[in-house]
Amino acid sequence: MKIKYVSIIILFSISCSLKAQIIQQFTNPIFPNAKTEISFRISDREFINSTIIGGAKVEGTPFLFDDWLAGKIILEDGRLYENYKIKYNDYAQTVSFLKDGNSLTIDENIKEFSLMVNTKEVYFINANQFKKEKKPLFYEILVDNPSGQLLKVNRKLVKSNNSALVEVKTAKFLNPVISYFYYDKKSKKIVDIEPSHSDISSALNLTPFQEVELSLFSYDFSNEPELIIFFNSYLKSDTKKQL
Repeated sequence: MKIKYVSIIILFSISCSLKAQIIQQFTNPIFPNAKTEISFRISDREFINSTIIGGAKVEGTPFLFDDWLAGKIILEDGRLYENYKIKYNDYAQTVSFLKDGNSLTIDENIKEFSLMVNTKEVYFINANQFKKEKKPLFYEILVDNPSGQLLKVNRKLVKSNNSALVEVKTAKFLNPVISYFYYDKKSKKIVDIEPSHSDISSALNLTPFQEVELSLFSYDFSNEPELIIFFNSYLKSDTKKQL
């Protein structure tokens, strides 16, 4: 596995009685030419993250989860790496792992990886497993059934304070953006879905009778847990088996 080594500066413990602010800088493993600042206010132990991207300071973290999490990585050639701490960068769509005090960014093709979030193992799969993408992209698997999958894309986009997408040089913060997809294993087609009743009905080609049978309109699809419950129900239903 090809990797890029990045030194991690260890922050030593400092007496809480000090009333000062310390700025630490270290090389960001995802942006080789950038540095990440952590502003540490000793009085209240508050961390404020910002990242330098293309020479501009951007508020926020490029990682889906800030902590290093236990996980597994499977490369495209089948090699398995486990028992490492992993971070997923949903801005750059890359994966890093911790080894011997260093953060290592994988630059080989990853087929899939997983992260242990609390007691739940969260799975991610390379979008190239479904269709060829121009840029790196990973889907989070929300529902997995022999008939199909509900997928989620976690992204962070650079935005300005007026909420308009801008060039990196005038960037202000990293804004999380979520989108959902449905993959039908029989037809081998993947479609993007808006979390709305009409869009989901259209994506699944539901008839009015099937909408009633599945209690489609009883779900609040703006609530992700309910979206997951619906797709679990749909993929196990007679409606799906008849399609």
